[in-house]
Amino acid sequence: MFTQQCFIRKSTKSLTDRLYRLGGRSGRGFWHLDYLTILAAYGDYFRCLDDERGNDEYLTSCGFIDCVTNEELFLAIAALRDDSDIHQWFTNGIEWIQCEKEDWIDEISSLCVGGNYNYDKNGELSVDFHKATVEELIKHFTV
Repeated sequence: MFTQQCFIRKSTKSLTDRLYRLGGRSGRGFWHLDYLTILAAYGDYFRCLDDERGNDEYLTSCGFIDCVTNEELFLAIAALRDDSDIHQWFTNGIEWIQCEKEDWIDEISSLCVGGNYNYDKNGELSVDFHKATVEELIKHFTV
């Protein structure tokens, strides 16, 4: 399940399509209408809203993260989930990798084949990557 509520003050057909391709979400808002200018992601749903009705203040008061108009930040936060690693960002504090597989271990193993990586005393691949936190994503995508 998706773990972080967020919204963006931008709603385009392209952005709606990109959010839909993250997978696993359903409900109202799969279509795009030009007058709906906020795109909100929450739980297993996303919805297009009208910002002239105070929806931005309401969403903020409910704990949604305001991504302003930053599409990459919005999609990175909207992708956070606890049942899969797909489409989520991992970092070691320096490098950033977006996982394209269901499981991070499968992703990093395929990326490390033939590479010069460290192995622990048991011969296991040792990488210091972790799933990026909301705070790390905000810092990374707003710099």
